[in-house]
Amino acid sequence: MLFFYPKIVYLAGFALTLMFAIARIVELMQQTVNAEDEADALKKNVKQLRDAASRTTSVPPVTDDSKAETPGSTPYTLRKRNVSTASKDE
Repeated sequence: MLFFYPKIVYLAGFALTLMFAIARIVELMQQTVNAEDEADALKKNVKQLRDAASRTTSVPPVTDDSKAETPGSTPYTLRKRNVSTASKDE
């Protein structure tokens, strides 16, 4: 019986540590799910704002498909026109 008590204490300590570890893992998983839900809501909000902005401006909306440049297409950018100084001197 003398050696039986320390084994029980070790097992109880291990079980308690394991319980805290599992509880922390569950908490982290819940935080991950909440963060993913928040990210989805923000993406939806950005899409709505982008659609609203495209209705009020003349610049076409940027979609995921239009980001990749295809040969012969020019992306929509807002650039200042460079005025040639050589034509003014002549």
